[in-house]
Amino acid sequence: MRIFQRIQREVTVLTQCRCDRCGLPLAGEGADVFEAQEALHVDFVGGYGSVFGDGDRVCGDFCQACVQAVLGEWLRVSAPEDGGPKLAQNATQRSKPDAPE
Repeated sequence: MRIFQRIQREVTVLTQCRCDRCGLPLAGEGADVFEAQEALHVDFVGGYGSVFGDGDRVCGDFCQACVQAVLGEWLRVSAPEDGGPKLAQNATQRSKPDAPE
């Protein structure tokens, strides 16, 4: 036999999300649905020897323009039909750091 009881509890809900770099609304009031779909949400725990700290949680929310501006030079972007990698369009060109020896 199952017996149910209705209870009331508090829950935390996301009401707004903004890009951590430029402040563009990604969710909630003023957010564009296409920006929300293309946003990058980072959330992981640093492992042993991590530059972020052992066991430290790393989080960030970024709009597509900021991801392209910061990482575009190193991202491989390919169209679904050709499958081949290419650099992100309008990527900022700068010298790449020397490879570790």
